[in-house]
Amino acid sequence: MKSSKYILNTLLFLSILLYTILSYSCTSPIDVNANRQVMEYNDSNKELSGKELHFNVYEINFIDVAYGSSQAQYVVISNLSNRDILIGNFRFSKYENLFKITHPKLPILLTKIGTDNSSRELMITFTANELGEITDTLFIENMQQPQLIINAKVPYVDVIDVDFGFQKIGQSKVKPPLYIYNHSRKPIIINSYRLVDPEDAFQVLSSLPIEIPPTSKYSVIIKFTPQSEKPYNGRIEFKIDGVQGYIDNTAQLSGYGIK
Repeated sequence: MKSSKYILNTLLFLSILLYTILSYSCTSPIDVNANRQVMEYNDSNKELSGKELHFNVYEINFIDVAYGSSQAQYVVISNLSNRDILIGNFRFSKYENLFKITHPKLPILLTKIGTDNSSRELMITFTANELGEITDTLFIENMQQPQLIINAKVPYVDVIDVDFGFQKIGQSKVKPPLYIYNHSRKPIIINSYRLVDPEDAFQVLSSLPIEIPPTSKYSVIIKFTPQSEKPYNGRIEFKIDGVQGYIDNTAQLSGYGIK
């Protein structure tokens, strides 16, 4: 009797064990990433200081980008922590209209250090819609670290208007000079000009050609001689070679003749 009861208990145990094994094998496979710790990099997450992430360079430079054109450069951002980080957005401190992250699409997941996707390449595109030297800073969300300094230079030539003020009729004045600024890293050449002066009150004394070194200015001497008691207005247009980009080649000339 005891032997039969023992056999029944053994069969019941084996049946339960077999049912458990079969039930477990029929369930969905375990998601190994289900419990992976992912930290989202945003302003509400106070656990991240920014030191967990690192740019491969401190600054990048866009040099001699012609006005109206665009140029792209790449930087690498890396996750230095032992947990995955999801970057939701980047921001530029000043010139959101000039600089853009054009690759990859956001958000970006950086897996923990030592894994295949712990670093990602970012493409930063600069569109030269402003002149001169431009400096900006790239941040992640509202974090202060890490940061990337971005410098850009858009070459251009600037010609300054001249107002000779009041001058006695029949007498001449040559001050102030007309300044031409070369805001580029290459020399420029002025081989000709066109003076629009309906009443012959202005005369160019400087000889051609004029060569202006990089990041320098040149003073063109113009003489103003009024013949009547009245205001005078003219302009001078220079033919400037050597710069690809924005060229302001025209200066307004003005003065007033008095007795």
